[in-house]
Amino acid sequence: MGLKTSNKVKLEGGISSMTDLVFLLLIFFIMVASMVNESHKITLPEGSGDPSEHSPVKVYLTKENKFLLNSESKEYAATEIESVINNNLKGNKSLELLADKEASREFAYQIIKYAKTKQLKVIIKTKGG
Repeated sequence: MGLKTSNKVKLEGGISSMTDLVFLLLIFFIMVASMVNESHKITLPEGSGDPSEHSPVKVYLTKENKFLLNSESKEYAATEIESVINNNLKGNKSLELLADKEASREFAYQIIKYAKTKQLKVIIKTKGG
């Protein structure tokens, strides 16, 4: 006897229910995002104290391989710059290095090595192109 079974499961699903769900989720997230932006309006306090206490110590390296510190015009040699930086740190944990592109990299590396031994964060500024 040739009995045929027709118990095969057809895996056909409508995509319209999935698009409805995605559309509803999109509307939900847009509404929640707009509520969050408007509900948390805060007024920040004014800063107090000297901002230079928290700004990094700036070390300039000229093309003549001389060092300048912050906004001073006095030049320092490579042998004395580490002690001068140490005297000017005052609790700062960051050091900003601004070197001339014609300066020797050896002197820039000296500052980076010094900052690493003192566990300072080094910020190296470059000219954007």
